[in-house]
Amino acid sequence: MAEAVAPMHVKWEGLAVVVGKTVSIAMPGGAVITSSATGVEADALVAYPKGVVRVPRAMLHRFEIETKGKVGRSVATPMGSLVGFGTGFGAWIGLAAAGTVGGYFIGNSVDKHWTPVEILS
Repeated sequence: MAEAVAPMHVKWEGLAVVVGKTVSIAMPGGAVITSSATGVEADALVAYPKGVVRVPRAMLHRFEIETKGKVGRSVATPMGSLVGFGTGFGAWIGLAAAGTVGGYFIGNSVDKHWTPVEILS
């Protein structure tokens, strides 16, 4: 079971921290936009899912930002290397490299999680 992540509380003026990050925004009507935040304007958060989308400040009170930890990658990458080394000496380099890369990607997927962001007035 996933742990509940405490929400980040940010004033509108501090939303620049989300620029360049992946955000998930529930829109009125049930649509959800998952995209990279490309900018924060005085009256809107700008995202780029498939063209520019401006989410008006008046309707944006809460959204989620994709964040990453480091534990999964720091544990799974060396484990992948060990698995690669242990599977055979003959193809040692190829297996070690494949194990390392595989471990990194497994760890990377474990490290990703969504953090709720609540905008303070």
